[in-house]
Amino acid sequence: MSSLKSHTTKFLHRVRIFGGEFDASARATHRKAALGTVSRATIERKSMSTKTTLKRVALVAVAATGFGLLSVVPSSAAVHQADTLTIASSTASTTIGTPVSVVLSQSYIAAATETLIITTSINAAPAGSSVLPVLTAAGGTPINGSAGISSLISTTTPTGAGYVSTFTTATLTPTHSGTYIIKFTPGLGSSTGVIQATPLTWTVTVAAVPPITAANSTSFVNAGQGTTFTADEAIAAPKAAVVTTGGQKATIKVTSKNNVPTDLSSTTTLSATISGPGTLGFSSAPGTMTSTGRAITGTIGDQYVGVFSDGTAGTATITISAGTLVLATETVVFYGSISAIASTVVNPVIATTNVGGSATGAITAIATDSNGNAVAGSTLYITSSDLTVLNASYLASTGVTDGTGKATFNLPVGLKAGSVNLVVGNGTDATTTTITAAPVSVRVGSETPASVVVTFDKASYVLGEKATVTVALLDASGAAVANGTYANIFAAGGLVANFALTGDATNVTSITTSGSAGTKTFTVFLPAYQADVFLSATGGTGLPAAAQVALTSTTASVSNSASDAATDAANAATDAANYAADAADAATTAAEEATAAANDAADAAAAAQESADAATAAVVELSTKVSALVDSLRAQITSLGNYVAKVAAALGRVGTALNKVLAKK
Repeated sequence: MSSLKSHTTKFLHRVRIFGGEFDASARATHRKAALGTVSRATIERKSMSTKTTLKRVALVAVAATGFGLLSVVPSSAAVHQADTLTIASSTASTTIGTPVSVVLSQSYIAAATETLIITTSINAAPAGSSVLPVLTAAGGTPINGSAGISSLISTTTPTGAGYVSTFTTATLTPTHSGTYIIKFTPGLGSSTGVIQATPLTWTVTVAAVPPITAANSTSFVNAGQGTTFTADEAIAAPKAAVVTTGGQKATIKVTSKNNVPTDLSSTTTLSATISGPGTLGFSSAPGTMTSTGRAITGTIGDQYVGVFSDGTAGTATITISAGTLVLATETVVFYGSISAIASTVVNPVIATTNVGGSATGAITAIATDSNGNAVAGSTLYITSSDLTVLNASYLASTGVTDGTGKATFNLPVGLKAGSVNLVVGNGTDATTTTITAAPVSVRVGSETPASVVVTFDKASYVLGEKATVTVALLDASGAAVANGTYANIFAAGGLVANFALTGDATNVTSITTSGSAGTKTFTVFLPAYQADVFLSATGGTGLPAAAQVALTSTTASVSNSASDAATDAANAATDAANYAADAADAATTAAEEATAAANDAADAAAAAQESADAATAAVVELSTKVSALVDSLRAQITSLGNYVAKVAAALGRVGTALNKVLAKK
């Protein structure tokens, strides 16, 4: 019985833990159990109900964990631990076409062969964009996308067991403006287990690139295939047609920039048109240029425009645009054959020896075509009218004409004193010369100075003003000597001013003349105070004995003209003030006299008014009296009329009475 009771107690303990159908079965089997025993079991079951609930939950959790571990980790697999994924910044901004990058860091505790991955996907992108980020591993090698996955995958591979920390760079080069949201999801490579890190997002805001502006863009034209492209060259090229590759007469380099300024040449498509002669070509390199037309469009990145000749002379104007925006215009001149030549005398006096190389660059000439454009690259020839004075017969210019069409002639030394006319032409002799310039005259002059003249360029100056002092060497006839260097023109000390001057030093003894007048000039600054300035010297041994005497320059009068003008103005103002004072005094006197006259006039007016008042009173009184007399006379006349009427009536009665008397008789 004790054995049964012990078994029952154990069974009931099992029932209390697990419950369910075991509890019901036990009650059916032991319906005859003692009342005390049943009561104790019931009370115990009730008291344990709360505790068993907690135990059940705990056991279920343990069981679930155990089953999970058994299902994920086979006995031969490694399990990663403590994996993390971080991003350097969750946001970035850029413009279309400008790459932007972010660094991702992935770390974990790894076994020797365990790997994790980062899968990259696009959550959002502007409409029309199809670009994906480019992932680059820590070593700098781009990472390819996995087959079947429309994104790129970064794999972190350990070199051995332990802590792994790797870096991956994601780079986006956007093609559209708007917002890109890129998701980086950590995942399992060769590893097993559960990823602890959560996905990250990178939001890239892309703005449109500011448009190209003509003000910031640059354009430079160079001859041929171009070399430096830092400044425009004056291009003059023959009109003969050349359309071979690399045969352009000029190359224009255009750099397209916006207002940032950013160079957008590599992403810009240019167009170009030409007016006048010539054709155009586009290329990304000057040497690969070919002629393709007169109104052309390049491909993206072409920033070189070639200008080709087509056999027509004239000035070509090239207009280069980006879309409808004109970026630049350049000109290229295509010249024809020589139509005219114009000569200029640079050195009118030619020496008879090489005293100073006076014939160097003595004459220049410019050749032009029928359009007036300079004809470059030609050789011109010069001829003297008297070969016994200057032996120059179809003497060639020093080289071909430059881009302006100018040729320079170095003349030989003169043979004897005299003047000659020089004619420049386009031929080597009389039969080949078809175009000539108008003759110009030069003189073969003396190289022996006989006198020297020193002058200021003006007679008067203001305080501290700049002045030019000219030294002219003259021959015995008073004409300028040939240009050259003449020693000992002045004795020791040279030219000395009577007041201190600044600027060029004038205390020289030798003079080197130049220019058309055969002179030497000095620039000096005059004193800052009033003075009469001159320079003096003594003639040196380079002059004849008669000229080795004291000499002076013309005089420069230095004055404070502004102060003098102010003084004159002040004096004039004082005179005007005095005149004004005199006029004021005269006006005062006249005013006083006018006042007295006015007072007299007022008194006379008062007297006249009194007289007028008296006359008015007399007139009024007389009028009153006349009115009274008239009234009295009118009354008397009325009384007289009445009396006359009465008399007439009486006479009538008398007549009637007489008539009656006579009738009775």
